Amino acid sequence: MQSFKPDTPISQGVAIKSTDAGRSWTALPLVNDHGVRKFGIGFVTPEMGWVGTNKTGIQSTDGGKT
Repeated sequence: MQSFKPDTPISQGVAIKSTDAGRSWTALPLVNDHGVRKFGIGFVTPEMGWVGTNKTGIQSTDGGKT
């Protein structure tokens, strides 16, 4: 999820994940940095994927747990 509101006090970014074709969703914490804007999420397997941001890329090899 992404917010474009620059004055929000919330700095913890999250990605939203579904493992049941969208019937339910879980928020997974990303980085705790107000300046990081998420622009894309892609997974090539259920375990390996990336989140692209305006500052860096974030990789997961365990389905978004870390």
